[in-house]
Amino acid sequence: MMRIACLMLALGMFTVAAAAPSDAERVLSSAKKLESSTYWSTVSPECENAFKVATGDKTAAPAKERLKQIRVFKNCLSTQSSQMAALVAESPTAMLLQDAATRPLLEATAEDEAEAAAETAFMGFSFGVGVGISYSEDEIVSEADLGSGNVIIPTKSSRELPRVILESHYYGWCHRPECNAAKFGVGPYFGIVAKSDKLISAFSMGVMVGWKDATPTDRDGFSIGFGVLLDDEIKSLADGFEPGKPLPAGETTIRFEEKPRWSAILFFTRTF
Repeated sequence: MMRIACLMLALGMFTVAAAAPSDAERVLSSAKKLESSTYWSTVSPECENAFKVATGDKTAAPAKERLKQIRVFKNCLSTQSSQMAALVAESPTAMLLQDAATRPLLEATAEDEAEAAAETAFMGFSFGVGVGISYSEDEIVSEADLGSGNVIIPTKSSRELPRVILESHYYGWCHRPECNAAKFGVGPYFGIVAKSDKLISAFSMGVMVGWKDATPTDRDGFSIGFGVLLDDEIKSLADGFEPGKPLPAGETTIRFEEKPRWSAILFFTRTF
């Protein structure tokens, strides 16, 4: 929200004795207008709308829209400030008062722009590196021996695997007030997954939720992702071979095969 209070504090400076009353009155009158939506409506509809969004509640509009309107208002404010300065150009004292009156609002607008830019970056397309675990509905048997009666006995199997994922996400699904303020986000992600022996071993997609760091100008955040994962090649028992059961009819040894396999993944990540 725009820090109009800064402008009000600056206006107290106009009691400086060095300024002629007429100069101070002219500057006060001009600077005071900058707080008014009515004033901006006389400048242009674009500036009026930008003023309302820039000085309004963060929860009323998405960060991307607020950033756009803050930048519009910044240009409007700069233009009007220059025009006001021209009105008192003949008085150095009034020029100093003019600068003191408008500087806090200009600085506050720049600070709001930095915050909205960080919020937009967090809610927009971002990247993150996460760690998590995948879970396969089917048991993955990569090594096995034959027991009594040619029963297949797994010697190395798993359903869960630790994962490292590089993901890209976009928090564009949530339009609740807390999402407009960029405190929280929900959206899709796409990622590539690495294993110890392979840089890219799988692809993943799903849904992520994230919370932005509390520092207003910090774009980083903490996120949780849940989705599906497709491994490129996973070694396991060939079709027809099942752990704990005898070899299929006509087979004399255990056969394995490598093929793409689906699993679910849950991971935690830092957005950057």
